[in-house]
Amino acid sequence: TKRRISSLINYFKEVDEGVFKKYLDDASLVKGKLSFTYAPFGEYAADQNTSDDVVVQNESVFSKAAGIERKIEIESMTIKRNKTVFPLESEYLVQNLKESKSGEILSTTFVVKNTSNTKITLDIKQDNKFLKIKEGDTELSPNKTSTIRVLFDTKGMTGHQSQSFKVSVEGYEGQLMFFVNTELK
Repeated sequence: TKRRISSLINYFKEVDEGVFKKYLDDASLVKGKLSFTYAPFGEYAADQNTSDDVVVQNESVFSKAAGIERKIEIESMTIKRNKTVFPLESEYLVQNLKESKSGEILSTTFVVKNTSNTKITLDIKQDNKFLKIKEGDTELSPNKTSTIRVLFDTKGMTGHQSQSFKVSVEGYEGQLMFFVNTELK
């Protein structure tokens, strides 16, 4: 049974020009890993009428019937999520708004995308008194986007202004920082 498992591992090393080899050898740049745990139980799961006697070829482990019996069963699969790879991206982190008059409320949007393969929940820090953030969907499925609308209250401001806010993801390290810039008269 261990020989069949080893054969499967060797198959994964060779198939499609060794596409899985770096994951088996734990040498992947994206830190993915494919590992196997040997749990040989084939002797107990196989047809007990198949003989181990090498002399009786028709009914032994060397027969065609025994060859058909040989199989590998995947009992379980575990996917370990890498919580250090931040799953959120945005094409634009900075919005430069047109020149405006002090006291106007300016509006802009940012689009964020979930780059992971699991549903994530956004956490938008609203600790900037000049920015009012109207978030779209806070739960994002894989490869889905959400639009964050930002209102910038410029009351009492003049000259070049830059305000920022942060977006993090529950259960992950890191964050994205967004900036809204304008020139006020």
